[in-house]
Amino acid sequence: MEPLLTAFAAALLGGWADKTQAVAAMLAERYRGRVLLPALTLAVAANSIASAVGGSLLRLEISAHAAALLLAVALAFAGVAGLIGERAKQPTQRAGAFLTSLVSLFAAGWGDKTQYLVAALAAYYGNVPLVAAGAFVGTLAVTMPAAVGGAAFTRAAPLKPLRLVFGPVFLIAGGVVLVNALHLV
Repeated sequence: MEPLLTAFAAALLGGWADKTQAVAAMLAERYRGRVLLPALTLAVAANSIASAVGGSLLRLEISAHAAALLLAVALAFAGVAGLIGERAKQPTQRAGAFLTSLVSLFAAGWGDKTQYLVAALAAYYGNVPLVAAGAFVGTLAVTMPAAVGGAAFTRAAPLKPLRLVFGPVFLIAGGVVLVNALHLV
C-alpha cells in the first residue's frame, strides 16, 4: 500500500502548476470534454506506466541503496523544478482533436518532474503496478480540473503559491530520504 500512496502523493503534489496541467487547460479552451478527457486519461496512463516500467528496469541494474539515493535526487529535482517553474507551449494542431490532445498531453508529461519521481519510486519500491496506479490517479486528480475548467481554472487556482509551497516540501523529503539512505541518523 505504501508504494501506491507515495506515488499518488508525489504525482498529486508534483502536478500543480506543471506543464501537463497547463497544456490540459490550454486544450480545454480549444476542445471540450468529450475529446479531451479520454485523451488526457490515455496520455496519463501511458506516461505513468512507462515511468514505472523504466524505474523497475533500472532497479534490475542498481542496488537498493542506490535506488534510495536515486529517489533522493528525484525528490530534490522535483523541489528545484517546483521552485523554478516551467512554461508550457501552446499545443499545435497535429491532426484531429483527439490525436492533438493525446500527443500534446503525452509530450507535456514526458521528461517532467512527475515522470522522474515515478521512475525513482518504482526503482525504490520495485512495484510497478502500485506505483503506476498511484501516479495515474494522482496525475489525473491534478490535471482533470484544468481539463474541465480551462482558463477559468488557471485564473482561479493559486498555482504559483502552491508550486512555491510544494517545492520546499519535495526538497525536505529529498533531504530526509538522503539522510536515511546514507545512514546518517
